[in-house]
Amino acid sequence: MIDFYTRYEDTKLQDNYMSKIIYKTDSSYYGDEYELKVNYLGEITITANNERSKSYALESLEDIIRDDDILICTLHDRPDFKLRGIIEGFYGVPYSFSKRHEVIDFCKKTRLNTYFYAPKDDSYHRHDWKKPYPDDILKKIEELINYAQDSLIDFYFCIAPGNDFDYLSSDDYKDLYQKLKQIINLNVTKFALLMDDIPLKLNDEQTKKFETVGNAHAHLCNEMYEFLKNEVKDFEMLMCPTDYFQLGETPYRSDLMKSLNKEIGVFWTGYNTVSEKIDEAQSKKINEVLSNNLYLWDNYPVNDFNPKDRVYLGAITNRSVNLSNYHLGYVCNPSELWNLSKLPLFTMAQYAYDSRTYVEEDSLNEAIETLILTKYQKAFKTFCWYNESSVLSESHYDFVMKKCYQNSDFKTLKRIYKEMDLVSKILRTYPDKDLLEEMLPLLDYMDLEISLFKMIQKKKIKKEVVEK
Repeated sequence: MIDFYTRYEDTKLQDNYMSKIIYKTDSSYYGDEYELKVNYLGEITITANNERSKSYALESLEDIIRDDDILICTLHDRPDFKLRGIIEGFYGVPYSFSKRHEVIDFCKKTRLNTYFYAPKDDSYHRHDWKKPYPDDILKKIEELINYAQDSLIDFYFCIAPGNDFDYLSSDDYKDLYQKLKQIINLNVTKFALLMDDIPLKLNDEQTKKFETVGNAHAHLCNEMYEFLKNEVKDFEMLMCPTDYFQLGETPYRSDLMKSLNKEIGVFWTGYNTVSEKIDEAQSKKINEVLSNNLYLWDNYPVNDFNPKDRVYLGAITNRSVNLSNYHLGYVCNPSELWNLSKLPLFTMAQYAYDSRTYVEEDSLNEAIETLILTKYQKAFKTFCWYNESSVLSESHYDFVMKKCYQNSDFKTLKRIYKEMDLVSKILRTYPDKDLLEEMLPLLDYMDLEISLFKMIQKKKIKKEVVEK
């Protein structure tokens, strides 16, 4: 969010003249906040809190250089959410390590600052959490960590032992700590314990000791926190509770929060696993229940639920401009289709950085203009319009098509399907094979819909069949 911006009109430093750049550090700045000043002497002063915010200031400096002139100005910029990230937290085929490098690149490009390593169907993360990483995988994780650090992106290592963790077994704690030590030895300082999507039950012995699941989970979190405290300097820890989406109090949450260490941040996903909207009233309410630092895990554009063949390309919507007042972090969960996920993720990154000026349509257009080759942008914008329907809201396309069929407006339908046919033909020539592979099923659906409409025109089937 730009708090203060002054541009002195018609006052420029001619011939790109700069006398010097002065760097200052101000530890009172919040997160990636920075200030950039250019005075009439050509002195450029950058005040920042960390290397990442300094890099943001240098990017902004490039923006104010126009035609070999530098504008005399003062720019004070502070992102709305302190933590802004992507969590690889979907069910399905995990990303390859090369694709994870692309995720890091994307984060850097869009001013997201964090990547969470949490691949649900990576057995070492969840089902076989006790097993140490073999050397070959550990080497790839180390390379990813180094790449993230070199890119000024924070790396969170996540582990999900909740399916079979024995809260009374010293061996299970030992296995957990040994797994964490593997990652600690790679210079990681940020961790998350994920207890989502597991049964809320204890065995008889565990019940005697802890009474409730919430108490047991708090105990595990606190034990892990104490272990990290003794092993890692300046570490951070988050956790995802089993009741991660309910809006109000639950018995589990009540027990968990009674004894959970106040330094451990807590995830939630809104009032539902995938929340159609998240507003200020909901955020106030959840802050009364989950009193630790709160992190919003936004399950979009993930599609690992029914129907899994849906792909969501619309911009993030129905999110209050004031959510950063109640959440320290905002985390996006992409789908298995990384290349298509980048479109809505781009809009989520802009929302996370500056919620108050975020405009859905403008942001999606900018995403396309940034990520898609120029020759294909017009067709891709139409393609997104056809596929913007999501769990968050009804799409314009669905509304228009439903109205056309109800009114038997075949003239408009013919025009739409003619355009769809042209878009399909154009996008099937897209040179990026990875993106094209992800698009092909959607293009096939478009072609099928076109064929059905042609059959309607020829009166081979009734339009009611298509509507169903």
